[in-house]
Amino acid sequence: NVEDTIYLEHPSQWQLREYSGSPIPYILVRDDLWARVGRNVYYEMVNIAEADGNERHKKLYIPSNGHLFLLGSL
Repeated sequence: NVEDTIYLEHPSQWQLREYSGSPIPYILVRDDLWARVGRNVYYEMVNIAEADGNERHKKLYIPSNGHLFLLGSL
């Protein structure tokens, strides 16, 4: 709601929290303020995500600033 632009620069800025058996992504905004990633942003992330792993254990990652951030498993 404050229209901040957040850049993922370090893996500690990213968390996947379980809710009803599904991972929900959160991003560290500043200090100790975590924001849940909105559905529309999440779908945009899925579009740019890169798959890694073998056929049985494929995972999706978001590349940013030389790091890979786990989005989830396929």
